[in-house]
Amino acid sequence: MVRQTVSKWERGLSVPDAEMLVAIGEVLDTPVSTLLGETVPTSEPGAYRRSPKNLRC
Repeated sequence: MVRQTVSKWERGLSVPDAEMLVAIGEVLDTPVSTLLGETVPTSEPGAYRRSPKNLRC
């Protein structure tokens, strides 16, 4: 990857292809979805746990 390529991405003149996004994600140890701007909502610990009284068999 050359700096001119990155400069085009930064200026919005082009975008990386899918293979390049995967490679960048691997190098940065970051999911592609994060590179694309997706955020993961944070919640309180245990917010999704069910208590035994809510479980039905």
